[in-house]
Amino acid sequence: MTIAAGFVVRDGIVLCTDSLYSGGIKVQGKKIFALALNGGAVAFALAGHEPFAKRAIEECCSFLDENRGLQSSVAGIKGTIEAALKKFHEEFVFSRPKEERERVGFELLVAAASLNEKPAIFSAYETVLIPVSGYRCFGMGCFVGQHVIETAYSPKMSLDDAVVLAIHATAVAKEYVEGVGGPTQLLWIKDGVVSPFHPLNTAVFTETYIMSFEQRSAELLFDAANPRLSADEFKQKADNFVTHLGLIRKHWRQSFENKDILEMLMYPGPADPPHPKSD
Repeated sequence: MTIAAGFVVRDGIVLCTDSLYSGGIKVQGKKIFALALNGGAVAFALAGHEPFAKRAIEECCSFLDENRGLQSSVAGIKGTIEAALKKFHEEFVFSRPKEERERVGFELLVAAASLNEKPAIFSAYETVLIPVSGYRCFGMGCFVGQHVIETAYSPKMSLDDAVVLAIHATAVAKEYVEGVGGPTQLLWIKDGVVSPFHPLNTAVFTETYIMSFEQRSAELLFDAANPRLSADEFKQKADNFVTHLGLIRKHWRQSFENKDILEMLMYPGPADPPHPKSD
């Protein structure tokens, strides 16, 4: 179980996931992988069968490494990944009985960018990459995350706003969906350059503030609909909400965690390739 989401915004792409793998036992692990390319970058976010998903990502990275001439355009990256997924599925998936294929199923979000083009996100359906318009959310937490995202997302939003939205959607999914949990994982692509993988232990600061906002805003909505409250009483409650929001803003901006996010947005570093487990 998981939540994974990707956003295309005015100045880049953001990918985010939780980090909990829940099969026989619950373990935390990496769900986002990236690769800096020759004139571009690619990143993957996964959900579903971990070993097969990671092996598929490994195959994609291997194909890209063998076809450096196709790395500098989104179309070239897309075509190369589709060829890799075709080889992977023919070798490891399509040869299995139908019931086994269902057990090893997985989903991938693929973000591709070049230095001279607008970045794009694709959703992998077996061997085909389907373009995503705006944003995409999948996994068991997608129903909750989708609600958060669709109320705030805009293709014109900034990269840093998209980071906050990504953390918000993941935090709410972790709060309400069984099997979604662990530190939030975050990665972005801007101007054809991929950020370092960034695991956020947001439970201490950011997600606490987000869930506090969720609770207080719901209470204020109920107050707005309460006919027994006078105008002055409602104004007092609204003022209390604004005061609380100001405290959230103050502590959030002062937290080391938020400074780390802002630093990540300003100073990208090299990305590491995936290391899938064998199946």
